[in-house]
Amino acid sequence: KLEWPTDPQNPNFPLHMVHKSLQDRDFAIIRKGDPLYIKHDGSVIPYEGSHGDEVHLIFVNEGGYYYQSSGTGIGVAIKSEYNFE
Repeated sequence: KLEWPTDPQNPNFPLHMVHKSLQDRDFAIIRKGDPLYIKHDGSVIPYEGSHGDEVHLIFVNEGGYYYQSSGTGIGVAIKSEYNFE
C-alpha cells in the first residue's frame, strides 16, 4: 500500500489529492516517476518506486481508505508469474 499523506492537524484528512491521471483507473500501471499525488498548490508528487519500478494501483481514491483507522493509502498489486510445470 502507498501511504496517503495526511494533514498533521487531522490524520483522517488527506493532505494531497490523487493525480487526475489516476482517477477512476483502478488496476492501471504506474511507473517510477509518474504523477501520483498533486498538492493544493498544483505541484506534482511522483511515484518514487517504493514497491518496484512498475506496479498496478488498486482502490484508487476510495473514500473508505481516507481514514487512518482503515489503513489510509492506495493499494498496490505487483505482477507475478509462476511456472507450475
